[in-house]
Amino acid sequence: MNLFKVILYKIFRSVVGYINVPEIITQAEIDRLKAEIKSMRPNSIINYGYKVYSQNDEDGIINEIFNRIGCKSNKFLEIGIGNGLENNSLYLLLQGWKGAWIDCNSKAIKEIQVKLSNLVHNNKLQLVCEYIDKNNIKKIINNLELKPNEIDLLSIDIDGNDYYLLNELHYLRPRLIVTEYNAKFPPSISYCMAYNPNHRWNRDDHFGMSLRYITEKMETWGYKLVTCNLIGTNAFYVREDLISEQFKEEFDVEVQYQKPRYYLSQYSSGHAPSFKTIQNLH
Repeated sequence: MNLFKVILYKIFRSVVGYINVPEIITQAEIDRLKAEIKSMRPNSIINYGYKVYSQNDEDGIINEIFNRIGCKSNKFLEIGIGNGLENNSLYLLLQGWKGAWIDCNSKAIKEIQVKLSNLVHNNKLQLVCEYIDKNNIKKIINNLELKPNEIDLLSIDIDGNDYYLLNELHYLRPRLIVTEYNAKFPPSISYCMAYNPNHRWNRDDHFGMSLRYITEKMETWGYKLVTCNLIGTNAFYVREDLISEQFKEEFDVEVQYQKPRYYLSQYSSGHAPSFKTIQNLH
């Protein structure tokens, strides 16, 4: 693949130098992988993936899942929201949803409070700046303005103690749970990092849990693994009572697992996101 990229790069640079060659190559590889999966699993949700404001293809996957299971409250709770312009629920805000964002990055939260003040003041978006651990999460959730038991989507991505938060929050019974998994570990491995309330991700493999570990836990809580995203970062779990004939695939880890393809994280949704676009929401 590296040699292939070099050759394509030289060809395109010799013809039109302004083309974003890495993005072209990335999209070609994404299309190839999707076609390969579709040929083997035509009903796979992974083929519906696309990016609007998510980090990769999560927006499209979430949209397709709710197309299949429906929504009840159009409310979300997302823990770990990045800079506020690249997460799993911003696209839902554009579609009229409301919810809460929790993150420990005070700089990001302050900027969001200013830039998205209209959404905050209109009670569309609640912001909480806290470092979350398994001991304070329930108290924080109970103090939210939205009723926790009415959440349609729960998304967790904190690069560490994700399982321990899920263990405290699955009682909320959201229709869909999206959580990061550690794709370094293949389906045969059941792994979860030891709980550490002071954990900070150091951009190494010490974070989270393997897909097998969290899927086995999710099944005991009444959730089925319906897909992972193509990049191999997030797993998507639907509440068991919402599973219908629309989900024709197996729910097994061996089938749904996607290996880490972080090199494809250049997913494009056009020009760079801006808070100014979101400020027009009412």
